[in-house]
Parts: sequence; structure tokens; C-alpha cells
Amino acid sequence: MGKPLSFAIAGLVSVWAETMLYGVYSTIFFESLYITHKRKRRSSSSVKVFTIATILMYIIATLHVSIGLYRLLKGFVWLEGENAAAIYFSTFKGIWEHTLYTVLNLLMIWMGECLLVYRCYIIWGCNIWVVLPSILLFLAGVAVNVPVLVYWTKHGAVLGNPLRPALSSIYPLAFVQNLLATGLIAYRLVVQHYFSQNSGIRPNGSRLGLMNVVRIILESAMLYCVEFFVLIILYILKHPAQYIILSMVTPTIGIVFNMILVRLQFAIDDSNPLPPTMLNTVWISPNPQTINSDPETGGVNSIGPSASEHSAEGGKLKLSPLDELLRTSS
Repeated sequence: MGKPLSFAIAGLVSVWAETMLYGVYSTIFFESLYITHKRKRRSSSSVKVFTIATILMYIIATLHVSIGLYRLLKGFVWLEGENAAAIYFSTFKGIWEHTLYTVLNLLMIWMGECLLVYRCYIIWGCNIWVVLPSILLFLAGVAVNVPVLVYWTKHGAVLGNPLRPALSSIYPLAFVQNLLATGLIAYRLVVQHYFSQNSGIRPNGSRLGLMNVVRIILESAMLYCVEFFVLIILYILKHPAQYIILSMVTPTIGIVFNMILVRLQFAIDDSNPLPPTMLNTVWISPNPQTINSDPETGGVNSIGPSASEHSAEGGKLKLSPLDELLRTSS
């Protein structure tokens, strides 16, 4: 029977795995920047938020992988002595790079969760009550992580102290929060899809349906959710491999958010026989009741609020879930 995985080997493999994913992340990130620039969309608050946030996330991921490489060199090259690497990677107290590595990881996770909740909030018509459970789960995660990190930095471990139960809830909270927010986004799109079908509405100018959008979202988000599910299992087993998966979370978050934009844009390019500027915009309200017709063609092409509601909004069109996704993916 082979030797069990040590902290030193787990540290080595974690840096390798994160570096590989960082390369994938870099490719997708610069592709998404190109797509965002190519669209030349009108600037909106959601576009600005997501553009700035995705750039900050890439900077955090770059710092994280750089610190990881520094830890690799220090543990296996610069430190001398028997079992130096094993002692280095299993010790947290008083080592600044371990603290910074963890802080960057937490910042990336929190930014990813905030953007996911914000995307859900926009797609649900800025309905705060829909995303309130996700917000509470996020705040609970922050409230758990901060004291654990402070204690870990000062004392080097949380085993056998009152914070141990809190540590056990970190991964489940993140897993449930992401699963809930992603599920709400998918549910919103599925409901709109069936409402459109029952209303006799057909896509005009594009063959990209909302169900294809749902599939892209779920497939992309599944990568992140699976990682946290594996983390929960490895944590219960107290297996050092959990640190390998945890290091992969940072680039994975960036991959997921940028991959949704890239895959949606590729799907639109493949399915649109007309230029994007010729496609009709679909209106949507949280409680759609009327079908709006195209005054030029006389055909039904959109779902939206009644005339009085439209007038009350000063003639401002509400975007379809697909448009909202593209706005919140830029």
C-alpha cells in the first residue's frame, strides 16, 4: 500500500493544478475582454460593475498564483533541513505568505459570490426578496471565515477549539449559496421560456433559445459547484487533497464567470442569421401580462408590461433574460 498524501506533496500538486487552471483562465479572460470591446454596447451600471469586477478578479488570481509559486520555491528549494517542506506547508502561524494566500482565496470567493447574487438580482428584475436568502448565506459565510482566519493566523490551528464547528460550515455555506443563486437564475429563464411558448412567441432573427442559455449556465456553474462538493467530502475525511482542490477554486471562479460570456457569444454568433443590431429585443417583466406586437410588421414578437406600465416607466424597455445575462457577463 502506498504512502498517504503528505502536506508537502499536496502543496506541490496544488501549485501545479492552480497554474494549469490559471493558464486556461487567462485565455478565457482575454477572450471575454475582446468580446466586450467588440460589442461596443452602451455603458450601463451593470456592465461597469461586471467589467471592473472581472478585471479585479483576474488581478487577484494573478497574485494568488504568484504567491503559490513563491511558496513552492520556499518550501522545496530555499528552505533547508529534513522534512522542511512538510513542516512549512503544515504550519500556518507566523508565515505571511500563507496568510496572504488564504486572504486572496477568500476575496476571490467573496467576489464571485457577490457577482453571482448581483446577476441573479438583475435577472429577477431587481427583486431583493428573491436574492435575500443568497445574501444571508453570503453574510453567514463571511461571518464564519473572518474569525477562523484571524484565529488561524494567531494560533496556527483551529482543531479542538470553539471555532471548529464554524470551520466545518465554511464549504457547505459556499456550496449552498452558489447552488441556490444559480438555480434561481436557471428557474427564471426556464419560466420565461415556457411562458413564451405558451404565448405562441417564436424567436425572431435568432435560433438561440432560452433553454440553450440555461444549459450553458448550468454547465459552466457545475464546475465550481462540483469543486466545493468534493471539498466537503475531503474535509470530512480530513484528507490533505482538500488543499489541492481549494487552490483550484480561485482560477475556477474566474473561468466560470468569463466562460458564460464567451459561450453565450459563440452560441449567438452560430445561431444568428442576422446581425445583432437587426435582432428584436424581448421585453420582460416580473409578472408579464400582455403581448406586445411589432408596429412595423404587425407580428407578435415580445412580452412585456401593459401600455400603462410602459408609459409609467417613461418608455424604457425591459431587457430579456438573455440580454440581462449578456449585460451582467461583460
